[in-house]
Amino acid sequence: MKKVLYLFLALLLPALVFVFLKYAGRNEFNIPIYFEEGVVRPPSGCGQTYDKPYRIPNTVWPVTYVTQQEAKVLVFPERGFDFNKLKSAIDEEFGPDNVWLKEAFLLATDSATSNVWKKCIFFVNEPNQAVLIDMEGRIRGYYDLRLREEVDRLRVELKILLKKY
Repeated sequence: MKKVLYLFLALLLPALVFVFLKYAGRNEFNIPIYFEEGVVRPPSGCGQTYDKPYRIPNTVWPVTYVTQQEAKVLVFPERGFDFNKLKSAIDEEFGPDNVWLKEAFLLATDSATSNVWKKCIFFVNEPNQAVLIDMEGRIRGYYDLRLREEVDRLRVELKILLKKY
């Protein structure tokens, strides 16, 4: 009889803990906000002033028709990168109306403008090719899209940003 009682308690205790955590607990995940204290070391040759906290200037977005409700992923692709594969995966998982995903050189008038954006506005350094921007224009992450782990991290951080976890 004691064995049955101990077995029952051994099975009941984890179930009670699970139920308690499921209904009384709350999972909250955060992703970092870059340049919250401002741009400490501005890139050389940019000649811009940066606000504190730093947000992507509104002057960058006029050609994009981006709304504030969208998370934004801007990709500075390298040769051989399959942007359409990434776009279809992101659109399939989050819907095309929730995440704005574009290639930088499609928005810029030329590759020189794209390089200025990369260096002076989005602060994308090697080996990264993508930047995640939240609905308020704050930079939330940098990603090397050649690595599967980084693409997975981008998808997870998009879920967190959109609170779809």
